[in-house]
Amino acid sequence: MSTLLVLESPEAAPRDGQGFPDPSTLNRLLTLGHSERRAQAIPEEKTDAKRESARARIMVVDDMPDVRGFLSDFLEEEGYAVEAFGNATDALQRLDAFRPGVILLDILLPGLSGLSALEQIRATNPEVGIIMVTGISDDAIARKTLAQGAFDYIAKPIDLDYLKRSLETLLLV
Repeated sequence: MSTLLVLESPEAAPRDGQGFPDPSTLNRLLTLGHSERRAQAIPEEKTDAKRESARARIMVVDDMPDVRGFLSDFLEEEGYAVEAFGNATDALQRLDAFRPGVILLDILLPGLSGLSALEQIRATNPEVGIIMVTGISDDAIARKTLAQGAFDYIAKPIDLDYLKRSLETLLLV
């Protein structure tokens, strides 16, 4: 039986008095390698079963066409059903019909920001996993997105191996 290593989610990280991950934990979560996070072995059959479920639909929301296309192609090659949007307003309008299990959401978007979209999605669709994918490398914004309910925060350029592990972890939760 083969296994897959699944990383501990940021929600399990130690928190400060205001509910944010403590600074040392956040710094570890934001490093490119993410190698210090605890891992556990999960049988591959479980990951295959989850991937085949309805939760395997992913919505990509990024205003940069090349990033949107690159992520969509990568995710489709990984076996996910993908819909991509250049702004949050269009994505929110399609949310109930597509019913994604995961949304990859950029922060800086034209019109409605990713932070505002995150807040709206959490209020109306709390079961959807949200991974913030952004060119902003700011610890305060990362803490804010995690506190608002994002599952993870990935800075560009995107580490595809880390993204893949984060998605697999999220879909098993």
